[in-house]
Amino acid sequence: MKKILLSIINLFFLITHGSISFIIVPVTQYVYVNDTVTFECATNLSGYNTNLMIHTNPSVKVKFNFGYVLNLTATSEANGTEVICKAPNGATTEPAYLYVQGPPDSVSNIKGYQLDSCCMFISWYPPFTLPGLTVQYIISVGTDQQYLNDSITNYTYCPMNPTNKQYLFNITTTNKAGNGSTSNMTVGFQSTNVQLYVTDKERGNVYWTFHFIVSVYQSFTNVPPLMNITLKGCTKDNCYSTTNVSISNSSYNNISLVVQFPSNKTLNTNATLYYQNGVTVQSNTITI
Repeated sequence: MKKILLSIINLFFLITHGSISFIIVPVTQYVYVNDTVTFECATNLSGYNTNLMIHTNPSVKVKFNFGYVLNLTATSEANGTEVICKAPNGATTEPAYLYVQGPPDSVSNIKGYQLDSCCMFISWYPPFTLPGLTVQYIISVGTDQQYLNDSITNYTYCPMNPTNKQYLFNITTTNKAGNGSTSNMTVGFQSTNVQLYVTDKERGNVYWTFHFIVSVYQSFTNVPPLMNITLKGCTKDNCYSTTNVSISNSSYNNISLVVQFPSNKTLNTNATLYYQNGVTVQSNTITI
C-alpha cells in the first residue's frame, strides 16, 4: 500500500511540476492517398501514457485514437494536417504534419528528336513529388508500351520497321495513388540512305589520298544543315579517322570528299554524317 501511495504522490509531483518528458513524439509523414497512417507518443512514465491525447488541426476522421496512438486513412482533405501530443499538465510536443500525395501531375519541358537513322529520343522534367515518394512513367507509342521508374527521364524508341511519318509519344505519370496526367509529343522520323564510293586514289610515300563520293538519299524535303562528316578506316588492329574532311561539293545528292589514310593498310571504311538537328547517319562500309 505504501508503494502504491508513493507512486501516486510521485506521479502527482511530476504532473504538477511539469517534469514529464516525451520519449516518443509524432513525426512528419509523407504518404499516398488511402495509405494508413499512425502517429504515436509516449513519456518517460509508462503508466502515464494512457492520459496522453493526440490532437489534429484541423480535426480529421480517424480509425481509432487511444490517446497516445492515432490511426487514420490519408485523404486529400487531410493534406497539411498538424499533429501534436498533449499531456494533462499542458506539456505538448512540437507539431508534426501529414502530407498526402495524390496521383502525380504531368511531366513538363518535353523535348524530342530523331536520334539517328533507326531511333528517336524524348526527354522530360519530372512532376513535383513529396520527399521519399516516387513517380513512374508509362510511355506509349502506337501499340508499344514501356514502364519506366522515377530515376529515368528520357526514352529512346527504335521501331522494328521505321517509316517516314510522325510518331506520337504519350507519357502518363503514375504512382501508388493512381495514374496522373498524360502529356504527348510528336516526333517526325526521316529515313536517310548513305552510300560511300571511292572514285580515285593517289599513292604517296606514307599516305594514300582517296577521293570519295557520298551519295545521300533522303525521303524528305526540309533537310537540316549538314554540320560535319567523319570518315573512319579500320584494320583488324587499328582505326584511323578524320573530321577534317574537304567538301568540294556541298550538294546533298553527291558530296565529294578527299582524305588521306596510311598507304600500307587495308581499311574497312565508312562515313558518318552529322546534321544540325542532332541526327547522325552512317554509310555502308567499303574495303580499300
